[in-house]
Amino acid sequence: MPLGISNPLPASMRSECKKAAKTLASFVDPRQSFGPDKIIPPNVLANAKGLAIITVFKAGFLGSARFGSGIVVARLSDGSWISQSVNGIALVVLLLRV
Repeated sequence: MPLGISNPLPASMRSECKKAAKTLASFVDPRQSFGPDKIIPPNVLANAKGLAIITVFKAGFLGSARFGSGIVVARLSDGSWISQSVNGIALVVLLLRV
């Protein structure tokens, strides 16, 4: 899977899951990451209680805006994962310079 730009706008559950899988793969596979020091250690993922994988776009000049989407999953006590949810997020910040 080559790295690229992911669309931060909310889409279907299938699209969000594909985007999250691509993002997660880039953090766990040393061949796809930006170096061996940029991967998530396997023991961290093995002990994770949940994951939030969110793609965010931000832009600004005098103010800034951020928006994005992603999925959140949680591990149950039996080791299985609870169903995903698609989240949309937005933040607008206005900075006034005097």
